[in-house]
Amino acid sequence: MNKSVPWMFLIIVAVQTITVSSAEGAISFCPTKTEIHIWEPCAFNLGIIPGSQLDARIHQTSSAQGYTTLVRRQDLTNDTSYDDCIRSRWDDFDVNCGVLLVHSHGGVRSSASFVAAAYSKDETVLFNPAGGGWADSDSNGSVDFGMFVAESTAISGQHYVGITRTWFENSWFRLQDNMTIAVISACDSAKYYQESYSILDALNTQAAFGYRDCVLVADMGPDVSRLFGLMNGNLGSGNCRKAGDAYAAGGYSEYFLMIGSTDSTLCPAPADFNPGNDGSGGPVGTAYINLDSFIEGVGPVGDSVLKVDVSQGNCEISDKKFEPSQSSEDPLNRSRQVRFTYKYKGDLCNPAYTITVTAKAAGIKAWGGGGQQMDGDKSAPNGDDVTWSFHY
Repeated sequence: MNKSVPWMFLIIVAVQTITVSSAEGAISFCPTKTEIHIWEPCAFNLGIIPGSQLDARIHQTSSAQGYTTLVRRQDLTNDTSYDDCIRSRWDDFDVNCGVLLVHSHGGVRSSASFVAAAYSKDETVLFNPAGGGWADSDSNGSVDFGMFVAESTAISGQHYVGITRTWFENSWFRLQDNMTIAVISACDSAKYYQESYSILDALNTQAAFGYRDCVLVADMGPDVSRLFGLMNGNLGSGNCRKAGDAYAAGGYSEYFLMIGSTDSTLCPAPADFNPGNDGSGGPVGTAYINLDSFIEGVGPVGDSVLKVDVSQGNCEISDKKFEPSQSSEDPLNRSRQVRFTYKYKGDLCNPAYTITVTAKAAGIKAWGGGGQQMDGDKSAPNGDDVTWSFHY
């Protein structure tokens, strides 16, 4: 694509350079908020709408993985209105945002990357308080800090408000608190040739994806669909649910880039069991399920979290509880394990028992208050239980 016709697309992730593969055994974070925020100020003109593809990947059947979607779009056939893309909504778009996608035009201005957030045929409307004061929210006659107004080279007859990396660096502070996963779908949103600092770096969030050069809009939809198809487990056999693993799986357009935390997931899922499924236990021991992401809960649990059934023997089941993580892997001792103790009380000369355990999705939820339920089979939709058994 010609440099004079920049594009943009956004989903937010962390703010440091990463390696593309997740650390073995590392525990992930899920977003602490469960709204998908999609900003597409020229989606109707672009023809392909990545926001719709992102929404479809996360909303698998009615359970929707615990997320709801908020879409802000601007129909450019109505040039006197910003439709849903008004300034006040842009300023508050980080509130309750768990997954962020900004899909628009973008590029580089004065050696700094930017994205276009609103359009108008009439340049003065972008300053007019009656129209929302998009570029001049305090009505002081000057363009707001970190913004500019220019004539579009991509959409004939349109003017737009450009949002620079400086604005992102100083705004939307809640994205990191929300553990947001974000994508900026726009040209030059990640890197611009030798530029060392971009919009992606300035987002201040958990995990972020964008483009390090100009990119065709036809590539953006498939990139988003593949990324979140891997993260929701529908692709990759559920083995690429972490953001870093999904990115490392490849298959994206040439300039697609990730920075931030590789260990981000959409919801918790089983990582391993002990004893393993159909494995052998001893006369006395502790059994547990580990989750790949931090979960809510401390202390004892009931059957609504972990249901344990004993057959072919006599076992005493006790101490069912959420187990805190070790300080070496998590100083805050958040839970990622549910466990119980079993003790065989039958004839030791002729031992025989089978213990079947069901971990309940409704009782195992992501840490941080988002409430995303466990995905027992590691493939969306979530909300399904997982059952395993062991014997002696």
